[in-house]
Amino acid sequence: MDKIKLEKAVTLLHEGVKRFPTDTPILDLYTDLLIQLGEHDKAKEYINQSVALNPNSDGRKYLNLAEMLESQEAVQVYRTGI
Repeated sequence: MDKIKLEKAVTLLHEGVKRFPTDTPILDLYTDLLIQLGEHDKAKEYINQSVALNPNSDGRKYLNLAEMLESQEAVQVYRTGI
């Protein structure tokens, strides 16, 4: 994805999250993009928000979160995701 498209995607998804803060598919897409950009702290915030809203919707969010955690906490999150 070229830089202009990536910047536009970030802008659109961020606006989507602001307008629809309880829409977990939007939160999850935004999180995926933040992870790709290396913004892990921000991604964790939105993953946690998505999990709180809909903990059973998608195991992928747990796997993404586990990759950003350490030791036993990561193992527990991985187990939740699978």
